[in-house]
Amino acid sequence: MPHIDKVITPYVPREMHAFVTFSLFDCIIRRLDCRACPQSKHVTVILLSQLTIALTMKLYGIKNCDTVRKVCKQLDANGQQYEFINLKTVDLPAEKISMWLELCPTLVNKRSTTYRTIKADWLAAEGDNAQQIALIQANPTLIKRPLIEHDDGRVTVGVLS
Repeated sequence: MPHIDKVITPYVPREMHAFVTFSLFDCIIRRLDCRACPQSKHVTVILLSQLTIALTMKLYGIKNCDTVRKVCKQLDANGQQYEFINLKTVDLPAEKISMWLELCPTLVNKRSTTYRTIKADWLAAEGDNAQQIALIQANPTLIKRPLIEHDDGRVTVGVLS
């Protein structure tokens, strides 16, 4: 979740920057309770719109993947907001892939055609995180789909339960 001073500082008057150190939820509650600030309603509206953006989960996948379509239907049916990110069209930063590898040991789909094609390279890169990251960047379809970054920082792969 983004830190509050990076989210609202441009919208908050200079004298109100003391309030900007709280978390997003805490800051919204404090703004709603703040009667001293004549601009609190304006700032609260901005914060609530930022909250919606901040609490949207990210779903990484490929549009024509059946499993991805199934999960998207499930999320839509539950009314959950998500941002779809196509793995084939986005350049994934090494830091993000490294975080995924740490959080999700089953990140790589070892049953995929892509994995079978580069299996020798992957096995040679065993233990070398930088080389594995480079292989995933070059072959994003190695990632098990869908990969979901939840609002609370969790990362899951595959079908939702």
